[in-house]
Amino acid sequence: MGSVNCRDRMGSLVGSSHGIDQLDLFGGGQPRQPAHQVNPQHVRNRFIDFLAQMTAAKIWPWDEDHVETLRERTWPYLYSKLLDSAEAAEWKAKIEAEAERLDAARTKAA
Repeated sequence: MGSVNCRDRMGSLVGSSHGIDQLDLFGGGQPRQPAHQVNPQHVRNRFIDFLAQMTAAKIWPWDEDHVETLRERTWPYLYSKLLDSAEAAEWKAKIEAEAERLDAARTKAA
């Protein structure tokens, strides 16, 4: 693939072999900070809420689609937002233990 070149407003060539370079509109080539930093305590509070609902329930307190979303998206996202991987592993073990219990209850009920 050949190089792509174009001219900026001043007539200078801009480009690279990988595509058009993005010009910095605001000066300073400093890396951007993430727009939002998740507070680890908020993550812990969510896990506390999930576990409270799960331990109080005899069967899953949510429908199957919601449980699937929790397992595939929500919980992994929350685990990744904890700064300490050991703490994330602890929460994961607690959630998975309750999930196994609720899965067994669903199997018995079916």
